[in-house]
Amino acid sequence: MQAGPTILVMDDDIDLLEVLQETLVTLCKVDQVITATSMESVQQQKDKILNCELAILDVNLGAERPSGVNVAEWLRANGFKGKIVFLTGHAVSDPEVLAATRMPNTKVVAKPIGLPQLLGFVEGIHA
Repeated sequence: MQAGPTILVMDDDIDLLEVLQETLVTLCKVDQVITATSMESVQQQKDKILNCELAILDVNLGAERPSGVNVAEWLRANGFKGKIVFLTGHAVSDPEVLAATRMPNTKVVAKPIGLPQLLGFVEGIHA
């Protein structure tokens, strides 16, 4: 039996992080969800994270901290081959959101993400 996907979820909002993790495991049937709240946390879990099939990254991770775009750039520079989806609660005109929209082979989605859309990203991993 083929193992299910492993997904990285990164957000600075711990409550949202827990809700997304629980939703992915229980409703989307994801085998493993790796969570992170900062670039440092991602780097500490490098070996596991670089093998994920999907990374769901918050665009804005807090003032004076690396953004989700910085994390995506780090992932790609370190050989991450999975899909990247950015989540944001900020306006399209926000500089970090604009930077996210310019990253190749990524999608930007407004928060809150709905279950059908989340399921679509999980199902689209191997499509």
